[in-house]
Formats: sequence, C-alpha cells, structure tokens
Amino acid sequence: MRKIAIILLLVPILLAIFQCGGKKPPKPPPLTDPKYYFVINVDYMWLYVRIGPNCIITDDTISIVVPSKSDRYIEGTKQTGWDMVTLPGGDTSFAYQVSDTIFYLSSIQQTTLPPYRILVGPVQAGTFWKDRLPYNYDYNIVGLEDVYSPIAGETYSKCAKVRRTSPDNNKIKYYWWSTEFGKVKEIEYQSEQCLQGMELKYLDKTHITP
Repeated sequence: MRKIAIILLLVPILLAIFQCGGKKPPKPPPLTDPKYYFVINVDYMWLYVRIGPNCIITDDTISIVVPSKSDRYIEGTKQTGWDMVTLPGGDTSFAYQVSDTIFYLSSIQQTTLPPYRILVGPVQAGTFWKDRLPYNYDYNIVGLEDVYSPIAGETYSKCAKVRRTSPDNNKIKYYWWSTEFGKVKEIEYQSEQCLQGMELKYLDKTHITP
C-alpha cells in the first residue's frame, strides 16, 4: 500500500514536469512599432559617410550626436523627445513619437514649418502615409530586407525599407531603418540616376557629448 501511495503521489509531479518541458517558449512580439527602428538615447553618436553622384562613396563625413532628452512645444503642444546635433554645422533638430508616428523637426530655430512624419507604424510591408503641406511627400514601406554595408563592413538584418516620393518632381528617396542602429542608409534618385545619400559607418552608444 505504501508503494502505491508513493506512486500515486509521484504521478502528478511527473506529469507537471513533462508538461512544462513540452511547452514552447512564447514568440517575441512583432517589431511593428516605429520606436524599435528609431534607435536613440542620450550620448549616442552616429557617424555617416556621404555618398555623391552615381553613388560614389566620398571622404566627407557627418556626425549626429544626442546631447539630451528634452520637452519642447511643437505647434502649441508639449512633446518629449530628443535633441540631435549635426556636426559639422552644429544645427539642432528634435525628434519625438506620438502614438504610431515618429516626428522630426529639422531645426529648433525655425518655427514656421511643421515636423516631418518620417516613420509610421505598423512597420511592415504596405504601410503608407502622406506628409503634410508644404512637404506633401508620399511614403511607403517596401518591406524588410538585409543591407550589406561595405562602409561599416557588416550586414544590417531585416531593415525597414521606406520609399519617399513627391508628386511635383521625379525624385525618389529610400531610407533603411535597423532595429539595432536606427537609420543606416539613405539614397536619393532622379529617374534611375543616383544623386546623393549617406551610409552609417558606426554607432557609438557610449559617446560622451561635450
């Protein structure tokens, strides 16, 4: 009887162990919120290499550093976002998120033009949005793709490729956004000719802003 009692006691324990062992780990949530692609924090610094006509890589570089997280009034509403300083030049831009949209104000010095709507969720193939006047750009997420960068010497995986067009000219601009590095590349075309762009060389997440 004692053996039977022990066996009966062990049965539910063994069943519980087998059930736990057989459970599949939960799938990670899909990365459709634009916050996953707009990678940013205080003291981050991106170093980009400029790309010239015919997509020729130049020796010219541009750095973007994040000195602070700030509250700023944009179109009469307080928004919490990130100050971004472009070097050389020293102009300060401001980026913030509202709901499913990343907004970008190209310069905090100008107060007449509204911010761009540079990235809108869900970040997946087929998402479309139109920017406001005076920009009037049309954006479309083409899909997710891997981008090999000879400048960085690595491949950026599953980048969101965004296509921007304007109804009043024939220029097309492409942006590639990574969940690890933010914007890794942009190229502008007119017809099929490459006009200009820039590509990420590296992101320094420990850079200390002077």
